[in-house]
Amino acid sequence: MEMKTSSPGMILRDLSVKLGVSNSILRKGSELSRLLQLKIAANAKALQQISDSCRHILCLDLAASSLGVAFDRETAIALSGTKKKLYLNGYHMFEKILGLEQKVCVKTVCIQLGCSEAIDLAEDILKRYFEEHSKGSNKNKHLDLQHPMYATFAVYCACRFRKIKVSKKMLLEISRVKGASFDKMTSEMSLLLAGMETTKYARKRKATVNDLVEENLRGSESCKPKLGDSECCDEDVAQGSNDYEAWKRRMLEEASEERIS
Repeated sequence: MEMKTSSPGMILRDLSVKLGVSNSILRKGSELSRLLQLKIAANAKALQQISDSCRHILCLDLAASSLGVAFDRETAIALSGTKKKLYLNGYHMFEKILGLEQKVCVKTVCIQLGCSEAIDLAEDILKRYFEEHSKGSNKNKHLDLQHPMYATFAVYCACRFRKIKVSKKMLLEISRVKGASFDKMTSEMSLLLAGMETTKYARKRKATVNDLVEENLRGSESCKPKLGDSECCDEDVAQGSNDYEAWKRRMLEEASEERIS
């Protein structure tokens, strides 16, 4: 008796049921699967390590991503029968083949990790990094500015500087590089950040304290008693002056502690 082979459409339907995805994801996944089939000839060697079931699951994963719908990737990896690293490599490869690559920038990385307060500093680090690599001996070195690793490294350095806890595991996944490369690149960006800290960011903190002191000095001048005021008023002003001096000492001590830390 001859055994019947399941069609790609049936395999996709079975997998979509196991993953609990909607019909819209199934339709989009089927569309991507057909498109991938047309482009397989040019990428046949790269696809040898990926099984048919894994390929279908990846199409469903990409479909969910393109539609902005949540997808259970952990279950998908388990069903695919492959290791996580191979699955993610396949995902990024299919993403490129199908023209679905999404630009990864500092803002998207920060939003994904829930650290939006690091955006400004991370963007400054990234800008400085590209500036440094566009001059001197680095001028002729090609940098793929679209690669997600640069934005990821900048976010990691900014979070360390601001003492914001983020998942390094997630950062590695987003960056698409190995741990050794990640550590090397973040060390380079950390050196740039050290220079930035002693100029722009350090000056900004010092100016803020001085501004507060000067503002209070101006305020105390306006509170000086005029000729003919009562002795009671003189006592109030003297008390206010003592309070201000105490405040001034406290502020300068706090500023000194901040610079030391």
